[in-house]
Amino acid sequence: MWADPIAANKVFSSKLSTIAVGLDVTQDPSVALTEDCLDHFTQETELNAFISSLISFHIKRGQGAAYPHDPIAVSAAIDREIFEIKDFLVKIETEGTIARGQTVVEKRPEAFVTMRGEVKTPNARICCGIDGGKFMNLFLNRLSKMG
Repeated sequence: MWADPIAANKVFSSKLSTIAVGLDVTQDPSVALTEDCLDHFTQETELNAFISSLISFHIKRGQGAAYPHDPIAVSAAIDREIFEIKDFLVKIETEGTIARGQTVVEKRPEAFVTMRGEVKTPNARICCGIDGGKFMNLFLNRLSKMG
């Protein structure tokens, strides 16, 4: 959203079926790739060495873990049962000098009715939570089959 808030706003303003997976979900502690995950990549292959080096890099940088942001977003298209998904009205700040690109998710039910009585309908499905165990099983099993 931050890099191109105008494009993001067009997507959320369109009639496209949109599912958004935010950093609050992709950085959930239950999906952190920590040292414990390195046990899944012990077989000596190029892919396993690469994945292990990525995880180790993030751990050594002081982050304590690597977070698989993109695989989590893709998994929302593969298996929605992993997520808690709710419908919300979403707007993207496109003009602000301080909050440009900020995503505003309207969660108050009363905000869906305007002062004139017009009803606003949700324009996006938002992932509000993740079953970390199910995601990690899906993700690590798929990776281990590749390597």
